[in-house]
Amino acid sequence: MRQLTITFLHFAYWSMYIVLLLSFFLILVINGKDQHEDIATIWWIWSRLIVGFAVVPAVIGFYFGYIVGFPRLLARQKTKRFILFSLLATLGASLAGGITMSIIYQRNTLFVEGWQSAIPQLVFMWFIGVVNLTLGCIIRGFIQSTRDIRIKAKLEHERLEAELHLMRIQVNPHFLFNTLNNIDALIRISPEQASNYLHRLSHFMRQLVYETDDTLHPLDRELMVLEDYLALQQIRFKSEEIFRWQREGNTEDMEVPPLIALPLIENAFKHGLIDAQHPITIAVCVQAQHTEIRITNAIDTTAPQSPGGLGLELTRKRLQAAYGDRAKCMAVLQDQQYIQTILIQRQP
Repeated sequence: MRQLTITFLHFAYWSMYIVLLLSFFLILVINGKDQHEDIATIWWIWSRLIVGFAVVPAVIGFYFGYIVGFPRLLARQKTKRFILFSLLATLGASLAGGITMSIIYQRNTLFVEGWQSAIPQLVFMWFIGVVNLTLGCIIRGFIQSTRDIRIKAKLEHERLEAELHLMRIQVNPHFLFNTLNNIDALIRISPEQASNYLHRLSHFMRQLVYETDDTLHPLDRELMVLEDYLALQQIRFKSEEIFRWQREGNTEDMEVPPLIALPLIENAFKHGLIDAQHPITIAVCVQAQHTEIRITNAIDTTAPQSPGGLGLELTRKRLQAAYGDRAKCMAVLQDQQYIQTILIQRQP
């Protein structure tokens, strides 16, 4: 696909150049009619003249800029060499154009009247070479910049995937071992309840490992993952009142990146003051203009605070990759509450 695009750019460029030359031919035709000259004669003279005078310097200049000028000199910041070699290349292009005309006409067309006729022709052919060399550099720079942008976007996507994978690795062992130990202790007290938590753990791990590779997934599925995670945290806190849900709007049609809110929930448990009197509040609001996921938890003002970290920054980068400027992730301290918010604007 990339090679096809490059071929098209070259084809479009030279097509436009030929159209420009044909416009000059039409001017000659009009002048020829005024002078009662034959159009075929004008075309024959013009076509031979234009090959050496306009085509050869243009091709040499353009492809010197495209192949050598930009990628080997300008891109490597070798400005002095670029100027020197460009000057030599365009001078060579003008001489090649003059030699081509002499071969076609089988006579010396440059020095018909000595240097007085040769210098203006060589200068004009040199100018044609300079213009096309410049355009060759611009087109090669455009192709290179789009390629760099695409590679940068690909590397950014791969980096985000690697960070997401790292987050999974961090979640899996720590959370898994603690939860299994809690379930093991619960088996003797309430086997039925332990079985229910084990089922939730299995469902959570399946979502975490196998069903989070898509770019986006339904918001309902994201909330199910959070519900499993919060339910499993209830074992550690030995309370069913450590979190509180608030839902508004229809969550069925909204899609979000997988596990986008899980790092924020983890931040709440890691840095928050969590108990029955200070539950985590998860508020999900889906409206026509935007979707908001807000996670609020109390904080211990006497303890050192270092909220956020890798999880919060990863969430911001993943939102940027998925939605661009239409989404943001904010975290603020307000009235002894730590509030983390994901805000996604709908497309107009």
